[in-house]
Amino acid sequence: MSSSTILESFKSDLLGLYHNRFQAYSDPSNWAFICVKYYLEDFKLKSKSWHHTYGEQSAYRIFTHDLTLSGDSVVMSNYNEIENEKSCDLIFSRSEDWWVSNNSVCLLQNKDMYVKTFVKFNGIEYHSRDAGYSVISNEFLWGKEASDGEFIFVKQ
Repeated sequence: MSSSTILESFKSDLLGLYHNRFQAYSDPSNWAFICVKYYLEDFKLKSKSWHHTYGEQSAYRIFTHDLTLSGDSVVMSNYNEIENEKSCDLIFSRSEDWWVSNNSVCLLQNKDMYVKTFVKFNGIEYHSRDAGYSVISNEFLWGKEASDGEFIFVKQ
């Protein structure tokens, strides 16, 4: 597969509006009802995440993403538009019908914190999990740990 074909396949599988309504309604004490949208704006890949209750205009995450190819892997460089700073890169590889990224540790600048992120998607479902930990104590600070499971979103 050519590099442009790989990147186009990646974008095609990723673009869209996702929600985890079923997961949130089946266990509301553990899963907020979240929407995630990947879209193109001025030829740039962007994403937003928001709580369904508050609507897209109250997005708590807004990112711009640059995609490059490294071998057969897609490197997603992320820029956090809300905090006006570069965020951690995600490296996706193909595993069966899924694009999968599982970074081990991403240090957040000036925050004494690191993040573990897991993302996988296949054009129909989008799964993700983020967890923040203290650099000093390794104490869990926010998000979902692996034992909690992951957000499971379905494309609209």
